[in-house]
Amino acid sequence: MDAEVLISLRGVRIAYGAHTVLRDVSLDVCAGQVWVLTGRNGGGKTSLLRVMAGLLSPQTGEVCRCEGLRVGFLPQAGEMDRTFPITVSEVVKSGVRQGFFPSRKEREACEAKCAQAMERLALTPLADSPICALSGGQWQRTLLARAIVDRPRLLLLDEPETYLDSAARDGLYEMLNTLRADCSMVIVSHDSGIVRALPGAQMMEVGE
Repeated sequence: MDAEVLISLRGVRIAYGAHTVLRDVSLDVCAGQVWVLTGRNGGGKTSLLRVMAGLLSPQTGEVCRCEGLRVGFLPQAGEMDRTFPITVSEVVKSGVRQGFFPSRKEREACEAKCAQAMERLALTPLADSPICALSGGQWQRTLLARAIVDRPRLLLLDEPETYLDSAARDGLYEMLNTLRADCSMVIVSHDSGIVRALPGAQMMEVGE
């Protein structure tokens, strides 16, 4: 039986004004797969990830997602404003999809998901810490917790190893291997070791 296709890109072109960064990109991400996107800086890897996340529309081409697909997105850590007065737990909670007026049961479920995600990433002691007080590695783990808190089927990670030392990087790869049992992944990375760390991962070079 063929694996379920979670997201399919056909003939995607991404441009900013007159500048085309990617053209004619086609890719299927199936259940259980891990893709690692490599390529030069400025080659369009982040833009392609944002298209998959639904945060950017391509100029041409098609993006098809399976019905009800839950997507978790880890942006580059440097893209986020850390001067905003918000705590670790509040950042993680922002990754849970809720209506404007959640019921008590929904709020309790949200709290449980957040507690589980923070425990999984060793963030529980930092739950009430302001994000401006975090180290680079702690901030990266906070963003990863937000990406996984709603239990996505597709996890999109933009350079997740940023700010991590070698020990923390090994811990990240171990966690990604655990997470892949529950979700597919597309990872932008300049770390050549990530494919070895994630057995079965497929590589795709992005850019012209």
